[in-house]
Amino acid sequence: MRWRSLAVVGFFCLIAGLTSAPAQAASKTHVACDTSDLLTKIAAANSAANRDVLVLAHRCTYVLTSAVGSDAIDITSDLSIVGNGSMLLRNATAQFRVLGVFSATHVVISHLTVAGGHAPNGAAPGPNPGQSGGGIANAGTLTLKSVIVTGNVAGGGTSDAGGAVGAGGGSGGGISNAGTLRIVGSKITSNHAGDGSLGAFVSGPGGNGGGIDNSGSLTMIRTTLANNSAGSGGGSAMTGGFGGAGGGLHIGTTAPTKISHSSIVGDRAGTSGSGGVVSTGGGVRNDGPQITPRSTVIRRNTPDNCAPSGSVRHCHG
Repeated sequence: MRWRSLAVVGFFCLIAGLTSAPAQAASKTHVACDTSDLLTKIAAANSAANRDVLVLAHRCTYVLTSAVGSDAIDITSDLSIVGNGSMLLRNATAQFRVLGVFSATHVVISHLTVAGGHAPNGAAPGPNPGQSGGGIANAGTLTLKSVIVTGNVAGGGTSDAGGAVGAGGGSGGGISNAGTLRIVGSKITSNHAGDGSLGAFVSGPGGNGGGIDNSGSLTMIRTTLANNSAGSGGGSAMTGGFGGAGGGLHIGTTAPTKISHSSIVGDRAGTSGSGGVVSTGGGVRNDGPQITPRSTVIRRNTPDNCAPSGSVRHCHG
């Protein structure tokens, strides 16, 4: 009777296979070399029930001239963007970051340049701090593959109406990460954290993390952080603001930070305002547990490569 039992099992397996719903694959949507088309299709992807894949036009520059709130592009749903060598470029007098990745999302971006973002300065009258994340602000789970983040600025602080008290600059000139961030084969270059504002009595500090400010979980593989700078402290007749820390990378978290086969070169901590505290961590400022970068070069940063001493293993000077 063994064959009869096997036949019954096979029958019910067949019925289960026929009645179960097939897994739905991510839909693929091609985007024309047109900013309006890009924004329309991002909005559609945000409201879609399933994960979408947006394939951008080949080597197109999508010029962003306005934003809703602080971001030109909000990503509120699971999404993949295949950049095809294209660029998202803010070109406007208005201040806004390029991308905001919301919490509870899983986003993958590849072969794309994110440039020219400027997170908003603190609201006037202050004192109000500048917003963080000049190019990208991530609160979700974000993977960047072969992405360039360049020429972005976090918001500057705004002083009170009387000019007596300043406020701090925003952190993360290139990227502000409060979620889970994985960067592979990418370049984070020439970004600047926000500057603190002037106060006659007390000035604001510069923002941390010229390239990346990490308060979440960060993995960085085969990636370059170069020529980024933390924010400058506001000047003052009495107490100047201290400069921002971590010209390339600021780690202000106990979440895991893993770096391998990367380079952190030519980055600069922020300068202090008159009478302010001189900042450290030109390459990396680690305010979390000790990290051990693997096969990674950290050199030629100003005024030093890593701080505090011993927080980044194998980093000297």
